[in-house]
Amino acid sequence: MPRERSDAPANRARLTSPVILLGGVATGLVITAMIAIWAYQLQVQDASEETDRRLVATGAAIDSQLSGYSEALFGLRADFAREPDLSRSTFRRLVDIQGLTQRNPGATSITFDRAVSREDLASYERKIRRKVPAFRVGSPNPDVDHVVIEYVEPFDPNSRALGFDIASEPIRRRAMQFARDSGEISASRPVTLVQPPDTQGFLLMLAVYDQSPVPVTAPARRRHFLGVVVAVFDSRAMLEQTVQDRRALPVSVYDAGPTIGRPFNRPPVTSWVVGRPMSDYTNHADIDVGSRRWRLVTDTPITPDLATPISLAVSGTALTGLVAGLFIALATSRRRAVGIATQMTADLRVSETRLRAANESVRRFLDVAAHDLRTPLTAISGYAELLAEQGERLDEKAHERAVGVINRQTKHMSELIDDLLMLSSIDGGGLATRPVTIWVADAIRDCLEAISTQTPINLTCPRDLTVLVDRNHLRRILDNYVLNALKYGEPPIEILAARVGDLVEIRVLDQGAGVPEEFVPRLFSTFARADTPGTRAERGTGLGLSIVRGLAEANGGTTAYEPNSPRGSQFVVRLPAATGG
Repeated sequence: MPRERSDAPANRARLTSPVILLGGVATGLVITAMIAIWAYQLQVQDASEETDRRLVATGAAIDSQLSGYSEALFGLRADFAREPDLSRSTFRRLVDIQGLTQRNPGATSITFDRAVSREDLASYERKIRRKVPAFRVGSPNPDVDHVVIEYVEPFDPNSRALGFDIASEPIRRRAMQFARDSGEISASRPVTLVQPPDTQGFLLMLAVYDQSPVPVTAPARRRHFLGVVVAVFDSRAMLEQTVQDRRALPVSVYDAGPTIGRPFNRPPVTSWVVGRPMSDYTNHADIDVGSRRWRLVTDTPITPDLATPISLAVSGTALTGLVAGLFIALATSRRRAVGIATQMTADLRVSETRLRAANESVRRFLDVAAHDLRTPLTAISGYAELLAEQGERLDEKAHERAVGVINRQTKHMSELIDDLLMLSSIDGGGLATRPVTIWVADAIRDCLEAISTQTPINLTCPRDLTVLVDRNHLRRILDNYVLNALKYGEPPIEILAARVGDLVEIRVLDQGAGVPEEFVPRLFSTFARADTPGTRAERGTGLGLSIVRGLAEANGGTTAYEPNSPRGSQFVVRLPAATGG
């Protein structure tokens, strides 16, 4: 009996150890599966966000293409306001000066469409026939006043469009009426073009009035309405390259309706401007084109990267096996177990440090989004509401101040969004470089002329010094360094450029307070902001120097910071020298 009692605890111990081991292995596998699923969900989210970023970038490219045409239409409106009856040669010269039909093959023609009352239609036709004998107004609508194409350039391929009454066609008429009553750029729904025939396209219109400035109220605009200047676009020729050249992301553009006057809904499948019809889509981004909203969509989002979830699953399974082996090793060798535990603790600390850094980066990003975007939005919203509610009662000075604030804050938001998109391209490895040989002295002088500061800046640079770099990237690096010196430094400010071996070294020096020593290691990190007490400038976003570092490295260069003597800062960029430079 005594022997049986002494064997019972030993038997229970032998049974407990395998149970604990099996339970630990099962728990480890479950945790591994959960982590792998979580990582997969993150990859799916990242892929969706990358798809959205590419759609937004496509929209920005389209908007950039169209903005130049809008500015040119405003120029033509001013010309007609000064001289309502331009000669055809003058109209041709003005169109050539604006370069409208040369900028993009998708712009098929530029027209001026004259407003003609129903009572004056016959006398108007006789007047134009004295100059263009074959002119006639085609298929006018007898129930409405007419808006007739009187001028068209280029003339030869588009002459058949002369005399077309855009008021006789509902889509063109609605776009014309919005342009007339608003005084702003109006875009049409997709239409079938008169020339080339049976081609899908769209129109940008801007009303012309017989006085300048533009009348304030809609009734006054109707009374002084002279006609519209119109840019006619072949949708496929203009947009297809921009839309499709997005790293194999299939994109279609839909006309989603006017931006005002009715709630925005999902666009019908039949209203696409370019691309292919998509009955359903996974991601979208919107842009405003004149008075209408376009929606860019894709039904084939970027495929999530499965490498990370698979790696985590494999690593987690291996770690579970390692823990099981560790459990067995602990039963036989305490020293070995302590060594393994120490290593694991070190690895966990490294992971914890990286996680804290990632969390800090996310926090700083949210700070930028919450503060640096919300602040200008608040100003824009407030002044826009002021103009909407009291615009006609404001004096000219108050009106100009409100518009100035809106313009400045809009530019500030645009620059911040450009910085975030640029940083996304750098971090995502999607930044393309086009290195060319650039004269360094000319590039620096162009930068200084564009900044147009009253602070004197001394430049020391050999005339024959050249660098091999992407022109836009070099301009952005120089702009950032010079603006930093003006914002945070003190005069005198100097720029020194010289060749050092196979590199060109550009230094921007100032005599300000300099960068705190403890902040220097993080100076070129994303969202890094020193927040130095007493600085003369507003707090930055922490993106500029990070973008500078990314652009320099993408072009084969480096960045650095050095203290100036006796005080101040030296910001340095080193880039590959051009052969013979």
